[in-house]
Amino acid sequence: MRFITSHPEEYPLLLAKKWAHFFATDYWLALSVDPIPNSKGYPNAATLFSRINPWITWGIQLPFMIVLLAGTFGLLIPEARDKRLAFIMKAVPLYWLAAHLIYFANARHRFPIVPLLMLGAAYGWQMRREGWRGWPSWRSALLVVLITVFVAGWIAEYATLRMKTLPLP
Repeated sequence: MRFITSHPEEYPLLLAKKWAHFFATDYWLALSVDPIPNSKGYPNAATLFSRINPWITWGIQLPFMIVLLAGTFGLLIPEARDKRLAFIMKAVPLYWLAAHLIYFANARHRFPIVPLLMLGAAYGWQMRREGWRGWPSWRSALLVVLITVFVAGWIAEYATLRMKTLPLP
C-alpha cells in the first residue's frame, strides 16, 4: 500500500502486469507437459514455454479461456431472481481479484474463483436459453472491453514468452 501511495504514476503499469500475470497460463500446469522429462528445471517460465509446442500452450489455456469469457458474460448479466445469491456470486470473484491485484498475483491464485466463474457462465447460458432480454449498452461495452483485454493479454503473454527464452544450463 505504501508503494501505491508513494508511486502513483508507476502503479498503473504494475497493475497491468499483475492483471496479466493473474490471468496468464499456469506455469505448473505447463510443466506437466514438459517436453524434456527429468529436466533439472528451467531458469524462467519463458524457457519452459518455448520448449512446448505453441498449440499445446494454447490447449492448456483454452479451457480456462472459455470459462473466463463465459463467466464474465454471466457475471455481467443483471440479477433476475435471487439478488443476494447473485451479489455473492459477483462480489467474491471481484474481491479476490482486487486483493490479488493490490498485493500479489499469480496464475495459480485464480483457482479458488474458477467455480464461481463456472456458475456465472451457467447463469448466463440459462438466461440466454430463457430468451432473456434487457442487456444495457454499458454492459455490452464493458463485456467487449474485458474480452479485448483478456485476449490481448494472452497474445501479449505468448509473444513475451517467446521473446524471453533463455538457454538451458
